[in-house]
Amino acid sequence: MPGTVQWLRDVSPTLSVGILTADLTALGSEISLLERAGARLAHVDVMDGCFCPMMTVGPPIVRALKTPLLKDVHLMIRDPLEKVAEFVAAGADIVTVHAEAGPHFHRTLQQMRSMKNANDPERGLVRGAAVG
Repeated sequence: MPGTVQWLRDVSPTLSVGILTADLTALGSEISLLERAGARLAHVDVMDGCFCPMMTVGPPIVRALKTPLLKDVHLMIRDPLEKVAEFVAAGADIVTVHAEAGPHFHRTLQQMRSMKNANDPERGLVRGAAVG
C-alpha cells in the first residue's frame, strides 16, 4: 500500500465506519462484517469522560482490531499530548485530535510528526485536527 495520505486520495471519497455501537464481545465478527461490506476504514471514537461526558474505549480496543482496514482514531480526550503515543503504538493509522482539548494542540501535532505507523512504518501516520 502506498503512503496513507496518497492512498486516501486515491480512494476518495470513502467512509470511515464507526465502531462505537459494535458489540465488543464479538468485535472480530463485527469487523469482519465491515470488511465484507467493502469498508476501508474503521472509525474509533475515543472519549475520556472529561473532554466530553461519555466514556468509550482506549488503546487496548484499538490494538484488538485485527483487520486490514485502516484504523481511524478520533481522540475526544483532554490533553491528548500525554496519551497520543499509546494510540499510535496500538495501531492507529489516522489520529484526529481536537484543537480545544488542551493548551498544547500544536505540540500534539508536532509529536505525531515523528511517530511511526505501528502497522506499517513505511505507510506513515495521518494527523488530523477537529474543531468542535
